[in-house]
Order: sequence, then C-alpha cells, then structure tokens
Amino acid sequence: MQSKTWFAAVGILVVVCGLATAWAIAQDAKQTSATNLPTFQGKVLVISLTNSTYGSVLENVEMRKIGDKRFLVGKGLDSGHPTNWYKGRTVWVALDDIGMMAEFPDVETYRETVDDLDR
Repeated sequence: MQSKTWFAAVGILVVVCGLATAWAIAQDAKQTSATNLPTFQGKVLVISLTNSTYGSVLENVEMRKIGDKRFLVGKGLDSGHPTNWYKGRTVWVALDDIGMMAEFPDVETYRETVDDLDR
C-alpha cells in the first residue's frame, strides 16, 4: 500500500514539474520573440531573394505570420524600374526566401542613393 502511495506522489510531482517547465518555456519564447523582432516602420527595405535575381523595394514593412511561416509585408515602392509591377501593392516576402536586405531610414535617402548610382 505504501509503495502505491509513493508511486502516485512521484507521478504527480513529475506531472507538476513538467507542466511548470512547459509553462516557463512558453513564457520565455513569447517574450523572446516579441522583443527580438525588428521594426521597419517608416523605413525602406531593398530585398533580394535567394536563388533568384528578383527582389523588392518595400516601405513600412512589418513582420507577419501565417501558420509557422514568417513574412515581411510592406507596400511596394516605385523603384524607377520600368517593369516594377508591385509599386503601390501590398507585397509578402517569405523570410526563408530572403538572401540579402539593405535598410534605408526613409524613402528620400533610398532615392538619393539610387540617383547617385545612376550618375
């Protein structure tokens, strides 16, 4: 009889410890993900995709999630390229597909930099 009580007590202790550990890990993950997300409001991102020559120039970018997949979502900026079909549209770029990003503090700085390249 005593061994059954002892096993039950150990079992309850293991379950309680497991639940407490899972809760602590979940709280830490929430805090870490919220504090480590970059903010791009007001900024311009020039994004190049991996395995592609294609990219996007986006402004007011934010991080969004669908299921387990994360995206950078922003408004397509007029990059001056004649085939820029996404200007003014909301563009979603999967984080897994990004090979490189350049960040500009604002649209004016981006345009000045591009104009300097054209000279």
